[in-house]
Amino acid sequence: MRPGARPVLAILVLTLACWLPASGQDELPSGDAGAFQVRTVSRGIHLFRPARADGRHTNSMVIERRDGLLVVDAQPTREAALDLLAAIRGVTTSPLRYLVFTHPHVEASGGSDAFPPEVLRIASRGYRDAVADPAFGYQSEWRAYRGIPEPAESGEERPEPQRRPVATLTLMGRTRLEDPLHPVVLLPIPHTHSPGDLLVYEPRAEIVAVGDLVFNNRNPYAGHARVRSWISQLNQLLTLSPKTIVPLRGGAVDVARIRNQRDALRWLKKQVEEQVAEQVPDEQVPQAVLGGPDAKRYFNIDARPSNLPLLV
Repeated sequence: MRPGARPVLAILVLTLACWLPASGQDELPSGDAGAFQVRTVSRGIHLFRPARADGRHTNSMVIERRDGLLVVDAQPTREAALDLLAAIRGVTTSPLRYLVFTHPHVEASGGSDAFPPEVLRIASRGYRDAVADPAFGYQSEWRAYRGIPEPAESGEERPEPQRRPVATLTLMGRTRLEDPLHPVVLLPIPHTHSPGDLLVYEPRAEIVAVGDLVFNNRNPYAGHARVRSWISQLNQLLTLSPKTIVPLRGGAVDVARIRNQRDALRWLKKQVEEQVAEQVPDEQVPQAVLGGPDAKRYFNIDARPSNLPLLV
């Protein structure tokens, strides 16, 4: 897969087992192992999916490699990450080795601090830049998950309630982590759902973790999205022809879900362009698009809260 319109950097092969220390499972704090349902999507590859629909947890994927466990996404909060680590202990006693962030939103990275410090945290360069940018709104996302109100005034000084999760290793291009059991290809992509999207692909099992690039609920969040790039990257994802796609929410899906979301975004883009051509006032465009007869075919317009006006 070509990660972007610019020339692809040469594949960087990392062999880290010789120097990267393992993290013993007995060092991990306790959590609620029952917070997750575990589905083995391929031998040695597990989807940890929230057992309760309360919004406190998201999906994480765990790959059992010869050099240790590779975990995809860290959960929204430290407490949720502790639950994940407890659930992982119920499946395998292998040491933790890698933690990969699919994107910089708090639901994928907020629990990073619960992982032992020696675990190698991997993300794209876009992730690094977004998390470091005060304008990105990471703290606002964290407060929303915690139910903490925003400062009363924009100029009010308040200490950051959450340390921003820093990546140990940031990637600029396609990178392969070799392993005799499960090699993994990490694919940073251009600004799509967020400024720091990254795909995690296991080529032997043909499984790819996509974060929030693919939505199960037809109500995609688009606070930092670029729709034109989103359409392009979904097309690029289809060229991998993966058997299984693991999103941040909901169950694993197949390529039909990718096609459906791409077609929905194409339809939306066309509808917005037509409204602009008709010189419809900006504030009226969401209602005009989502009130159309075909909107229900592509999106869940009855979802609450709805992300669709923001997407439009």
